[in-house]
Amino acid sequence: METLLREELLGSNSPFPGVSIKSMNSVSGGCINDAWKIVLEDGRKFFLKTNSLEAFKMLECEADGLSALKGFADEDSLVVPRPLAVKK
Repeated sequence: METLLREELLGSNSPFPGVSIKSMNSVSGGCINDAWKIVLEDGRKFFLKTNSLEAFKMLECEADGLSALKGFADEDSLVVPRPLAVKK
């Protein structure tokens, strides 16, 4: 799975153009999605969720909800993650 994720993250439609991945580690804590902590060579850190194709709509809805919440949240009180991409 890690190899496939690396290929997708660094492919032609990469959300990280021109940057390589320093580390990619599976993280625990959830029961619905698989989750990964990604650290890029430039020091940026990202959280990645993966799931089956059947659960894609759920991930799309979560990304839409986070984007909407970010538009209303007071950044001094609540840090809301910014979805970078939702891809099949």
